[in-house]
Amino acid sequence: MSSRGTGMPRRHANIEDANEDEEDLIEWEQQTTRDTVLWLIDAGTKMHDTLIPASNEGQDDDAPEVSLFHRAMQAAFSFQKSKLVNSPNDLVGIILFNTDETRVEEAGKNVSHPNSVTVEKIRQVDVPSLSELKDDLQNSLDNGTSYFRDKYKPSVKQSRIHHALGNAEAMILNAGKTGSKRIFFVTNEDDPMGDKKGKAEQQRLALEKVKSMTKRGIEFEPFLISTEDHPFDTSLFYADLFSVYNDDDDETLSTSEAPDSSAVKRPWNATTKFDTLEEDVGARQTPKRTIFSVPLMLGHGVTMGVKGYCTIVRATKGLPVKVKAVPGEDEDDPVVYKEIITDTSLACVDTGRELDKDRDIDVAFSFGGDASLRSKVRFSPNEMKALRMFGQKPSIKILGFKPITELRFYENVKHSYFIYPSDDAWKNSVRCFSSLLMSMAKKKKMALAIFCGRMNATPCFAALLPQLEERDDEGQKEPPGMYVIPLPFADDIREPPEKQQGMLVANDEEVQAAHGIVRAYTKNSAFNPDFFPNPALNHHYKVLLAVAFNDEVPEEVDDKTMPAYATIKKRAGDLITEWNGVIEDDERTSRSFDNGDDGDGVRTSSKKRPADFGNDEEPDLKRRHREGILGSLVNDKLKAACEYYRLPKTGNKADLVTRLGEYLDKVAAKSRKELEDAD
Repeated sequence: MSSRGTGMPRRHANIEDANEDEEDLIEWEQQTTRDTVLWLIDAGTKMHDTLIPASNEGQDDDAPEVSLFHRAMQAAFSFQKSKLVNSPNDLVGIILFNTDETRVEEAGKNVSHPNSVTVEKIRQVDVPSLSELKDDLQNSLDNGTSYFRDKYKPSVKQSRIHHALGNAEAMILNAGKTGSKRIFFVTNEDDPMGDKKGKAEQQRLALEKVKSMTKRGIEFEPFLISTEDHPFDTSLFYADLFSVYNDDDDETLSTSEAPDSSAVKRPWNATTKFDTLEEDVGARQTPKRTIFSVPLMLGHGVTMGVKGYCTIVRATKGLPVKVKAVPGEDEDDPVVYKEIITDTSLACVDTGRELDKDRDIDVAFSFGGDASLRSKVRFSPNEMKALRMFGQKPSIKILGFKPITELRFYENVKHSYFIYPSDDAWKNSVRCFSSLLMSMAKKKKMALAIFCGRMNATPCFAALLPQLEERDDEGQKEPPGMYVIPLPFADDIREPPEKQQGMLVANDEEVQAAHGIVRAYTKNSAFNPDFFPNPALNHHYKVLLAVAFNDEVPEEVDDKTMPAYATIKKRAGDLITEWNGVIEDDERTSRSFDNGDDGDGVRTSSKKRPADFGNDEEPDLKRRHREGILGSLVNDKLKAACEYYRLPKTGNKADLVTRLGEYLDKVAAKSRKELEDAD
């Protein structure tokens, strides 16, 4: 029998690696976790009149000035660009308030309020609408602040905040059912009502609107912009609306949190730190999403509801789709690309009859060395599902408790999950889970459990590791809950390699020399992966966006994982040279090892020693690279240089020269950037 392809492939349908269960868990709630974000931006006079540099990088006095409104629209544009790459299924929209005219999309049963303009309806981010916004931003730079002021003329009269919120609510509710709904509220007007009569009533109406929207599952992310001339005073109007209060700095919290929120507090200053707005938006764009919801069973009759979250997922480029160019109906787009839809069916090679995969197809495993059909054990699809789950239903069943010290490092073979209680299915789950968590942490115990996250997943043993809440001056650092650590089966354990014969042990002098290098390399702060994006993915995304928006395609890869050689040389260069000298002075390093020797395990090598490469030869190598004469070196020297830089030594001479040249280009670019930053 054979398969013929004619159709739409199911993504991840052929995953056969060890992470199949994990990837399927991540896909489990994909349809209900789309993020909906609506930018609610103040288009009043103060937003147009307040000017700041277009970019704070370098603090160039000749940098053009733009309005706060321009910068807010720029942040919304950058946010949507990142959505195109990271979450293309999410929905984004933009609505303005404090405008002279009113252009609001149909609000259905809700009544629209005046002085608001819909810039972009809530929909999936696409290139055409983003291109229009990009053109608007460029026109604003070319024509000055008058461009946006003329296009979105500010209202003479201040809009009522609860009216603006009502229009935003209507838009976001009409977007349909999504996983999360958020409103990014941007303004620099801290007292919209001023000294007008009825301010308290307007504040009360706005507060009631925020509370009713919060009950509907709508969260707020306020961007309250301060300037040096006018610090934002939240106490005048917005303090109770968004639970933001004046402390030492202007702070922003989320209305989804309690007043003692654990959200990170961020200072906002439009003149010196406005660029961080776009960085913060990027950090907020992916909310925490539940990947499984199962009962946690403790003994007989005690059941708690918990939700699971994935702690880390390897980022990938995603799967490309096949498209075909077809003539377009619009004159502006003579050619459009449509995705090719394919379908896969199975057919018998002998008769050509199409086969039903559920009724006609079985799974067979070979049993023994015979290749005949009699040696194959057959299972139906239903039998395979039953065998895979061993009769278990999605749940976490606690079998007992052990000291945390008995959990060994090498037993952490897969990514862990984080579970948190939920009262949705089982009442008082939060209270019961909290008591269990506190008791386990107090006694320094972990739970041993059987874990099955979803239907058709293979159950496994898992360790439940308790984690208490950690807080600091800025709020919550670590949430309370438990880590679910899948444990290996007996078949997964491998014995460590045997100790190599003839291995040399460093003497005290060599150990002390190495100790100085380690001390110089040691950093006080913990490793933060946020500072080191995947260079291949970053470059891939930049190329995609450049092609989509007809921009110049970047050629140089911004690789932040490259070692800071200038800093290393400054901090540890002398120590490394000293350590190399100590190693070279050791007489044992001139000998080679022979594992078959029955004596002391070492003998003097009679073979020709390969060419070596050291620090003192780096300047000459870099000079040859600049002059384009790397090829004048012999192969042994080129291989030694590759080994020195930890590069592959395979290939012919041309391959070695190319590989070294590309690496030295990266080193030179990084050194130039460090010097520019230092200046």
